[in-house]
Amino acid sequence: MNRLQQNSGLTLIEVILAVALASIGLLAYGVLSGAVIERNAVSKKSSVAVTLAQDKIEELKELGTRVILSDADALDSPVYDPSTQSWTATAGGETIDAQGMPGGTDAIYTRTWSITPIGGADYFTNIGVTVSWDNAGRSVALNTYITQ
Repeated sequence: MNRLQQNSGLTLIEVILAVALASIGLLAYGVLSGAVIERNAVSKKSSVAVTLAQDKIEELKELGTRVILSDADALDSPVYDPSTQSWTATAGGETIDAQGMPGGTDAIYTRTWSITPIGGADYFTNIGVTVSWDNAGRSVALNTYITQ
């Protein structure tokens, strides 16, 4: 009688259930970890894109302290040449890397911008900057108004 009451241990069914539950938990953790890593990469690229757009806006605002920005109206991503004191278009903008350096093999961002005078207001200008990545699948756009 004593031997029958001391049966301790796990049955095969209990072991299989424990392994199945542990496997499901590990699988769910793996899927969730992959999704978090992917969203983190997207968030990082988005943050870099916002910084690159802000950098261009600051560059144009500083340039506006020396030249009249409204002369660049209707030009695609205009660039000011101080030697000729004129604006030229940069068709399609510029390709840049995460550090803001143009061209190169690491250039995954495309930055375009526009300078548009506000009608009826002297020296009041809208600056719009768009930074896109992932073959233009994702983008960030910033706008600001400045006076000169």
